[in-house]
Amino acid sequence: MRTKLFSIYALAVVLSLASCSQNEPAEQGTTLPDGMYPMTFTVVQAAPESTPQTRVTESGDGMSSQWTNDDRIKITVSGPGNNMEAEMLRINDVFISDRNLYWQNTNDATVNAWYSNIEGQSTMPPYDYYTVSLADQSGGLAYVLKAEPVKANYQTKNITLTFSHQLAKVRVKLVKGSYGGDLSDATVKIKGHTSCTVKNGEVSEGGGEGYITMHKNGEYYEANLVPGTLQASEAFEISTDSKTTKASLKGDVSLEKGKVHTITITVNAAGPEEIIGGEITEPGDYIMKGNITESITLNASGINLTLDNVQSKTDGAPLIIGNNAQVTLNISGTANSLTSTNGNGIEIRNGASLTITGNGMNSSKLVVNASDNTNPETELKAGIGPSTGNVSIKTINISNVHLVVSGGRTGNNGNGPAAIGLCSVNGTFNQSCEGISITDSKIEATSYGGACIGTGSVSNDMYTGGTYNLGPITITSSQIIATANRDSGWGHSGACIGFGYIGSDANGVIENITITKSTLDLTVGNSNAYKIGRGDIENNATYSITNGIIVDGQNKGNEGWNP
Repeated sequence: MRTKLFSIYALAVVLSLASCSQNEPAEQGTTLPDGMYPMTFTVVQAAPESTPQTRVTESGDGMSSQWTNDDRIKITVSGPGNNMEAEMLRINDVFISDRNLYWQNTNDATVNAWYSNIEGQSTMPPYDYYTVSLADQSGGLAYVLKAEPVKANYQTKNITLTFSHQLAKVRVKLVKGSYGGDLSDATVKIKGHTSCTVKNGEVSEGGGEGYITMHKNGEYYEANLVPGTLQASEAFEISTDSKTTKASLKGDVSLEKGKVHTITITVNAAGPEEIIGGEITEPGDYIMKGNITESITLNASGINLTLDNVQSKTDGAPLIIGNNAQVTLNISGTANSLTSTNGNGIEIRNGASLTITGNGMNSSKLVVNASDNTNPETELKAGIGPSTGNVSIKTINISNVHLVVSGGRTGNNGNGPAAIGLCSVNGTFNQSCEGISITDSKIEATSYGGACIGTGSVSNDMYTGGTYNLGPITITSSQIIATANRDSGWGHSGACIGFGYIGSDANGVIENITITKSTLDLTVGNSNAYKIGRGDIENNATYSITNGIIVDGQNKGNEGWNP
C-alpha cells in the first residue's frame, strides 16, 4: 500500500470583491474609510475537467481534485472590528461573491474558508453542524474541504486560500489471480463510517460503521472516508458474477486526512466453505476439518467436499449423499475417519453417485466404519453404499487414495452388507448400482456375510426373493486387502470381490469383474465362497457374472476364482 498527498494543485485566480483602488490610510488611528480597502483572494484550484460536474470532482489520475461550476465556498473573517462573512459561487469557471468585503480597521484578522456544498445535506442541532452521508459513493465521491486559516490585515495585497481535504481517500485496484470470472462489473465496498458531522469545514466525528459503496474511476475503486483506522478484518466486500466475498488486509491501515491510500487486491478463486453439520443444498466447494459430531447430508449435484484430517463419529451415517446428488470427496491428509454407531459409514441414497479421490495412496487416507451394533434387530448398513431397502444408486468411483472400510454387522441376524457396494436385501427388496471402479488406490475392506467389494446378502429362509443388479467392478493398478468374514448368525460368507451370500430364492447379476495390474490379498470365511465371484449360496439362489471375471486379460470364468 502506498500513500500520496491528496491536494488541489494550484492554479491561482485572483478574485477582487471590489473595484476600489487601495491607497494608504489617512491618520485615523485603526479605523479605515468605508469601501477603501477591499479584500482580494486567490483560490487554489485544479485545471477543469473537459466535462465539468456540479461539485468538486476528481482529476483523471484520481490523485487530486478540482473545482467545478456550482461549487460554493464560505469565507469568514474574524478579528476586532473586522468580523464579516461571504459566500462565493463558481459560475462559468469563475467564483462570484454574494457581497463585497472591506477592511474596517488596521487590526489583524483570521480568514477561514471551506467548501460549503455540504449544506445541502441534512442538519442537526445546533444548526451549524451538517451530516454528510458517505454510505454510497458509487455515483461520485463525497467531499469535505477546508482552507488553512490565514492571518491578514489591510496591508495584505492578496489572501491565498489553500484548500485541503478533510477526508482520507482509499483507492482499490482489483487484480485477477486464480479467479476465472469477469471483474469488469465488480462492485467494491469498504468498511468505514457511513456518515460524518461537519462544522465550518472540519470533520468532528464519524457516524455508524458499515460497508460503503466505492466509485469506479477507470481501473480503480475510490471512496473518501473519515480519518482513522481501517480495520484489517473483512475491510472490503467484493461482488461480481453474482458472488460476494469479504477481503481482509494483512494489517490495519491508518487513514490520514488529505492523503490517498492505494490498495491492490488480488482476486483468487473462492476457497471452500467450511461445514460442520446439517444439510448442504447448493453446489460448490466445501471443507470439513477436525472433530465433527453432527451428520452431514450433501443434497445437490456439483458438491466438492474436502475431508481435511476429519474425525467424525455419529449415531446415524456421518456422511449422507442425498437422493440424485453427484458428489466428490477429496481426501486430504492421513487422519480422516467416519464412524457410525447405528448406520452407514457413508450412506448413498437413491439415484446418487459418489467419487472419492485423493493425492495418492500414501498421502490421503480415510477410515470408514459402518455400525458394529450387535443388536439382532438392527438394520445393517454398507460401509460405503446404501442402507437396506429398494435403492438404486449410480456409481462409486475411487482413485488415488487409501481406504480402510468396514461393513456393518449385528448379533444373530445373518444379513450382511458389502463394505463397498450394496447392502443386504430382506424379503423382496431390490438394489442396484451402475458400477464400482477403483484406480491407483489401496483398499483394506472387511465384511460380514456380504462381499468386501460388491453386493450384500440375503441371510436365511425367513426372507425369500430379493434382487441385486450390479454393473462392472473394475480394479486397476491398486492393492486390495480384503477379509470376507462369516455372518454372525448363520455362518455364511460372501466373496471378497463380487457377491455376498445369496439364499432363499434371491437373484443376483454382476456385469463383469475386471482386475488389471493389481495385487490381491484376499481371505474368505467360508470354503463355499470364492475369493472373487460368487459368495456362499443356498436355497435356490441364482447368480450371474454376465461377462466373466477378467484378470490381466485372462477370463477366469463366470462363477468364481481363487487367486
